[in-house]
Amino acid sequence: MGAIICRHISAMYIGEIADNDNRGRMGYFNVLSSTCGSVIGLVIGPFVSYRIFAIIAICTVVFAFICLLLIPETPYFLIRKHKHKNAEAIVWKLASNSSDKEFVNKRLEEIMESVQKDMTNKSSINELLCSGKYIKCICIHGCLNMLLYMSGSSIIRSYLQTILNASESSISSNLSSLIFGIVNIIAVFFSGQVVDRLGRKPLLLTSCIVSAISMFILGAYFYINETKSFNMAVVTWLPLTSLVVYEIFIAVGISPIPQVVTSELYPINVKGIAIGTVGAILAPIAVLVQMSYEPLNNFWGLYGSFWMYCVCCILGIFFTIFLLPETKGKSFQQIQMEINKKRVDTEGVVHNSKI
Repeated sequence: MGAIICRHISAMYIGEIADNDNRGRMGYFNVLSSTCGSVIGLVIGPFVSYRIFAIIAICTVVFAFICLLLIPETPYFLIRKHKHKNAEAIVWKLASNSSDKEFVNKRLEEIMESVQKDMTNKSSINELLCSGKYIKCICIHGCLNMLLYMSGSSIIRSYLQTILNASESSISSNLSSLIFGIVNIIAVFFSGQVVDRLGRKPLLLTSCIVSAISMFILGAYFYINETKSFNMAVVTWLPLTSLVVYEIFIAVGISPIPQVVTSELYPINVKGIAIGTVGAILAPIAVLVQMSYEPLNNFWGLYGSFWMYCVCCILGIFFTIFLLPETKGKSFQQIQMEINKKRVDTEGVVHNSKI
C-alpha cells in the first residue's frame, strides 16, 4: 500500500515541478529509478540473508525520507496556499532555463493562471464524481491503468520462471529476472529521452502493437506445443525472444505512460483527490488480475492467457488512437482545454473544436 501511494504521489509531484517541455522525461526518470531499485534488489538478494536484505531496505527508506525533507514544495501547491513569494523562488530554482527572466516570469504567470482557473471549482470527492466535469479524465486514468494490468506485465514478471520452465528454457530464475530487469532499465532510459520529442501517443501505440504481436506469438508457441501439431524443438528460443521483446516494449509505453499522463490529466483542484480515489478503486482490481492467472491457466491453458493479453493490447491500440489526448509540450491548462474539446484563440474567445 505504501509503495502504491508513493508511486502516485511522486508522479503528481514530478508533474507539478517539471516544465512543459521535459515533463515526460522526468516522469520516465521516476519509472527508471523504481526499475533500478528492483534490479539492485535482484542483484543483492541471492547473496545476503533475509535479515540483511531487510536492513538494507530499511536504510534505503530512511535515506529517502531524509531526502524528502530537503526537496521543495511545488509552485502549484504554494500558489494555491497564497504563498506567491515562495512559489516564485521555487520557479526560479527549478526552471530549466532559469537564466532567462522572461521565460521564468511566463512560467510563473502560467502556473498562477492555471491555479486561479482551477480553484474556481470545488475540491471534494463529490465534485470529482458527481459534477460530470471529470468523467473523461477518470475514464482515461482508469483505461491506462487497466491496460497496464491486463497487458500481463506484472503477471509475467511474477511467473517468469514458471513460463520459462514450461517453454523448456534452461535459464535460472535469478538470471532470467536479472536479464529482464536490465532490459527494462535500458528500454525505459532510451524511451525517456524521446518521450518529449515523439509524444506519449506514439510511444504507447508502438508499445501496444509490439506487445500484442509478442503475446500472440508466445500463445501460438504454447498452443502448437500443447497440441503436438509441429515439432517445436527447433524454435525453443522463440518464447524467451518473445518475452524479451515484450518486456522491452512494455517498458517503452504501457508501463511508464500511465504515471506520466495521470499526473497531467486532472486540474489542480481535484488532482490529489482524483489520483487517490481512482488509485484506491483500481488497487483491488490489480490484485484480482494477479490472482486470476493460475485459475485461468487451469481453465484454458497458458496459450489462452497470452492471447487474452494480446487482445487487451489490441484494445489499447484503439484506446490510444481514439481516446488518449497528446499532452507533449502542453501546459496543464492547455491539456484541460483539449480534454474538454475546447480551445482559446489569440483574442481569448473559447470555441469548441476536436482534439
